Amino acid sequence: MLDTGNLVLAGHDSTYLWQNFNHPIDTILPTQMLNQGSKLAARFSEVNYPSGRSMIILQTDQNLALYTTDFSMDSANPYFESKFLKAKA
Repeated sequence: MLDTGNLVLAGHDSTYLWQNFNHPIDTILPTQMLNQGSKLAARFSEVNYPSGRSMIILQTDQNLALYTTDFSMDSANPYFESKFLKAKA
């Protein structure tokens, strides 16, 4: 466990083989980055860990979207979307 809260499994040469920061579930820490395609789902309650009523996704188009209640990505529209647009070079 690093000071940042990142739990890592390191090889003999100290390279990270696995780290929990690459697999967020329901919490993000101050030094943690959210990669494209990553999802954070709220817990249903303090003792009930299945997905609750909201989910944040950093989509592959770089928009940060909040989905509520229905997580069916086939037909669901985000409740909020950052609408991040790349600056033209």
